[in-house]
Amino acid sequence: CAARAHTVLVENREAGPREVRFIALDGTIVEVEVRCNPMQYGGRRLVQTTIVDLTERKQAESALRESEEKFRQITENAAEVFWLNEINPRTLRYISPAFESIWGITVEEVMSTPGRFFDTIHPDDRARVEKTAAGNTTGFNHEFRIVRPDGTIRWVHDRAYPVRDASGRTVRIAGVAEDITDAKAAEEALRHTTRTQQLLLSELDHRVKNSLTSLVTLIDLTSAETEGVREFADSIRARVLAMSSVHSLLSEGHWSPVPLERVVRALSPPETIGTIEVEGPPVDVPARQVTAFAMIVQELFTNSLKYGAAGHAAGLVSVKWNIEEGSATHNSSPRLHLRWHESNVPAIALPATPGVGTRLIQGFCKFELNGRANFEYHANEVRHNFMFTLDNDPPPLPDPKLIRSDAAPASDFSHVTLRNPA
Repeated sequence: CAARAHTVLVENREAGPREVRFIALDGTIVEVEVRCNPMQYGGRRLVQTTIVDLTERKQAESALRESEEKFRQITENAAEVFWLNEINPRTLRYISPAFESIWGITVEEVMSTPGRFFDTIHPDDRARVEKTAAGNTTGFNHEFRIVRPDGTIRWVHDRAYPVRDASGRTVRIAGVAEDITDAKAAEEALRHTTRTQQLLLSELDHRVKNSLTSLVTLIDLTSAETEGVREFADSIRARVLAMSSVHSLLSEGHWSPVPLERVVRALSPPETIGTIEVEGPPVDVPARQVTAFAMIVQELFTNSLKYGAAGHAAGLVSVKWNIEEGSATHNSSPRLHLRWHESNVPAIALPATPGVGTRLIQGFCKFELNGRANFEYHANEVRHNFMFTLDNDPPPLPDPKLIRSDAAPASDFSHVTLRNPA
């Protein structure tokens, strides 16, 4: 300070303040501000020296710098967007770097262009967001969509809080915005899953009732064609097991359409000693019609095992099908043509007398599959032809590809020969 005093005395001018540090008696360092001013007193030139302790001010400045650095580290590394609006005048004072990764535009662009922020909001949400933000001094909490420069849409959750001065007057609005696009997608997926579960439960309830009704009908028809308890039990048991197999196929596929070939394979009698050939293009039987189709196949196999080729070593059961050409169009349901041919069968007493099984087939074919059946019996062979109309618009069940990880790609053509090892 001596140099400053010399300036005052010799040059007769004021020396500006200077910050210096002193070592106190207890060894601590004290920062002070020293100011020297010239003055006249009793005809003499003097120097008035003022010393101000800066310790508290320096500590406050250091704390402020440390707080600002912590805030900068948080805002510049957080995934959320921190922003600060002045109330008067209404201006955007600060926005954190995360804004660029969410909005796809630079912070400089939105800070320097008034209204640019609202230009990014989806047209369907803009009016609502502008109304919420206009003149708001109490804060808000809302969600809206933004449109990035590349055209992609993101969902944003924006929360704002008032910043008040010592008198309680709101001077700023501080906010935090975060990208909630993934959360919105998860919510929609959950809603879809819930709707799907409700649909499945409703559909399952409907089909269980239908199955029980069908079971009662089978019991009534079977009791009419059988004479003894044992014969009745054997007959009804086979039909109930067939219904159980169908239920398993539907359950495994989450009640989606079932490949026709899989139904035939599942119902092929294990006690068959003849040969069974199955051939045809990939065809999915709609879930609603699987039970009816399976019961027809079950009755055909039962008759073949009792009286036809499946129950004889030299017998051959050929099951072939195709979709009638031109039937599977956008406006029409596909028509399935199925041919059941048995050769090398024991002598058949002609004319063949239709039994309950034949009446069941005709009923399922007509009322459930909107088709027709033609039965032909010859001396040593059987030729049956069926025409089915498959549902074009099955119930809206979930895509099995989304819920079945073990689904295998379908081949273009199926051909399998089954023979019981005699």
